[in-house]
Amino acid sequence: ANILFCDEPTSGLSSTDAEICIRLMRYICLRRGVTLFVVIHQPKPELASLFDELLLLTSEPGRVIYAGPMADAQAHYQRAGHPVPFGVNPLDYFLDLVTPSLPDHKSDELARFFSKHCAEALDVKVVAALATPGMTSVEMLQDRHERMLFLGRVPDRSSKAYAVPFTKQLATVFGRGAKLLLRDKSVLISTYVVEVIKALVVGIAFYDIGSKNALLQMSFIFMMLQMASMSAMQTMPRLIDERAVMKSEAGDHLYSEWAYIGTSLVLTSLTSLSANILFFLIAFGLGGIRS
Repeated sequence: ANILFCDEPTSGLSSTDAEICIRLMRYICLRRGVTLFVVIHQPKPELASLFDELLLLTSEPGRVIYAGPMADAQAHYQRAGHPVPFGVNPLDYFLDLVTPSLPDHKSDELARFFSKHCAEALDVKVVAALATPGMTSVEMLQDRHERMLFLGRVPDRSSKAYAVPFTKQLATVFGRGAKLLLRDKSVLISTYVVEVIKALVVGIAFYDIGSKNALLQMSFIFMMLQMASMSAMQTMPRLIDERAVMKSEAGDHLYSEWAYIGTSLVLTSLTSLSANILFFLIAFGLGGIRS
């Protein structure tokens, strides 16, 4: 499912530009099947009518005042004993009554009304929705394919296990993995810092081992190889954390498990290889090993 969160997208815009912005967002919802969550303050009635649902909150502390269809909000306020006065913008009236800084606010009263008369029914709907399994990725792709048939001939989706070939899957998963790895610089820095510390400890312990006899040099080389072979174990916690995401995505046929395995193998190998090169250079330099 495609979800987009927009925090005050109309702030700083004129009323005309704000309406154009919201109409375009609604078009994206209908045309692309995207669900939009929009935080907006004081929209004019024409803008409010473009929204399907309204979640109205008050502050100090945060509580739900209304959650339901935008078209039913006025009726809810009327049932709560606060009908919208004639000629007043409903959204302005809604916000004025739930703003604690205003002297005539009714936020406590409206929060109690919602909790008493509406919260239980909403909880039942939420539980029922969670108990109903949604469409898988394959089913969503097929549903989108059927809705696009009005455009003409569309390639059949149901006969394929994946929407894109393996090379595309591998390129996409690898690109995402590389971005995540480079974005979390603390992991890369800690990896190289650990290798430097290890190299210094081993190098000092075997300082100038190159001038000693071959038997002592062999113990040094054995220690180096053993520590290098264990360096990849640092990536195990990250791979374990990513496994749940991979199983979920691969189970929905977004990509093959082999695309993830190949990506993890390459990225882990590159990181370990560069870290081990740094480890060997420092340790061999202190050990006095010459070619």
